[in-house]
Amino acid sequence: MIRTKVPKSQKAAEMGFFDVPTNWEKHWKGMPEFIPIMRNVCHCEFTVRVRTEGDLKQLSKLLDQEISVRTKTIWYPKLVRERTKHKKYIYEQKS
Repeated sequence: MIRTKVPKSQKAAEMGFFDVPTNWEKHWKGMPEFIPIMRNVCHCEFTVRVRTEGDLKQLSKLLDQEISVRTKTIWYPKLVRERTKHKKYIYEQKS
């Protein structure tokens, strides 16, 4: 006998758990569709092979970025990430 494991999400769908409208759906009527803004779109991407540690240091200096043997990817020019930890959304209800 061969048994196949059914994913939990499929079991839930079969049991009808996703047929019940959630609370937000009744309030979402007439609202615009959310379209995310792609900020860090890559124009092109390629692989660079470096022969020696000296070449790696030279490349790092040339690009003005910290690159080591453990570096997987970099952005050029260097990507400056926005710090968002301190930001929050505040909802003020009108009286």
